[in-house]
Amino acid sequence: MLRRAVQSGLVRASPGESGRGPVGWLRRALGVARPAEPGPRLPSERQPVLRAHTRRLLCIGPDHRAFADLSDRLADDLPDLEILLPAAPPGAMAATTGAEASRASQPPAERGRRAAGRWIAATAPDLALWHGEIGPGPLLEALLAAQVPVVAVDVPTPPGEVGRRRAWRNLLGGLSRILVRDEAAARALRQLGPAGLRLEVAGRFVPVPDPPPCDESDRDHFAQLLHGRPAWLAVLPTEAEIPAFVEAHRLALQGAHRLLLLLCPRDPAQGAALASWLRGEGWRVARHNAGEEPDDGTEVFVVDDPGEIGLWYRLAPICAIGGSFRPDAGGAADPADAARLGSAILCGPEGAPHAEWIERLDRAGGMARVQELGSLGVVLSDMLPPDRAASLAQVAWDVASDGARVQERVVAALRDVLRDTSSGAPPGPRARGEG
Repeated sequence: MLRRAVQSGLVRASPGESGRGPVGWLRRALGVARPAEPGPRLPSERQPVLRAHTRRLLCIGPDHRAFADLSDRLADDLPDLEILLPAAPPGAMAATTGAEASRASQPPAERGRRAAGRWIAATAPDLALWHGEIGPGPLLEALLAAQVPVVAVDVPTPPGEVGRRRAWRNLLGGLSRILVRDEAAARALRQLGPAGLRLEVAGRFVPVPDPPPCDESDRDHFAQLLHGRPAWLAVLPTEAEIPAFVEAHRLALQGAHRLLLLLCPRDPAQGAALASWLRGEGWRVARHNAGEEPDDGTEVFVVDDPGEIGLWYRLAPICAIGGSFRPDAGGAADPADAARLGSAILCGPEGAPHAEWIERLDRAGGMARVQELGSLGVVLSDMLPPDRAASLAQVAWDVASDGARVQERVVAALRDVLRDTSSGAPPGPRARGEG
């Protein structure tokens, strides 16, 4: 009993004791080691204060831009989530993200489950967001083997010859959430996977950058100056395109005498020479950077400051995408900005570097595609009725909003999985009838 009392600490030595006195004698006699006195803790030895709920999200996929946009949204919705973004490809601008998205992740270059497992162990994610194609493979299988909950997004239809159907079944059954690109992908994966997959059709996971801004006071000012005049915007045309754009304006004026062309050149330094050339061709011109403003007689307004392009998008119900007819090294202007700001879009046959966006708009009927630059004036004239332009602009806006809606679904899926893991529920519960 006495041994147990000493071992349990019920009989204690005084703080200054060094194994002497009756208690020290008893300890020596019974062979009980004296508990070590904790030394004073130095400031440098203090343990770091950790945020109790901080968890780490590992992002894996081909489009670092989409993840970077999502990280800004997650910083607001899930502020206690540390986000590991995929590394940007060589030459790409580094993504600007919140404080919790300061690290980049790069999967191992060598193939094999063991290398993938070592990388996952070093990265130590609590949750993974997988973008794009899925299928049996070292990295995804290693994530599931490490019991990391995985949310897969923008999953396309798997290849026709999938092989290893059992591996596919196990893989799909291990994913916590599957957000597929379209109905075709949903049908194919339901056939491959077990019953009750947590799967939904969400759409494409694409970057959702903010549209170019504008000064609202400037917008009000120029809206009053135009007082309802029809206008169209030539967005960053190449030098080879400018004469054809002006000729298209001449043709359109025959049916809309008050039509105004807002001409935004790629290089602001071209503004003065461009205005001079237009006047020499007989046009009534005003130039923004010269402090001039359009009046009722102005036919072309040279808006020679691309930094204010957001203002002109908001004022023009129709815009033509420069660089899509006669491209130069800069490529086509970005049609997504026009789509997000409610402008109907005229586009030529070339799309790089925004070919994917242009194809999406074209497939949805959200733009007028003009194959020949000489036909631009005819197509422009057909778009001038307000209902025609508004119809195209609405479709384009719907397409531009798809990315934001998908982001909402991704955030909701991540929130659900985090809640499940916090409550101790299995990371990927499968309930019959879900899907």
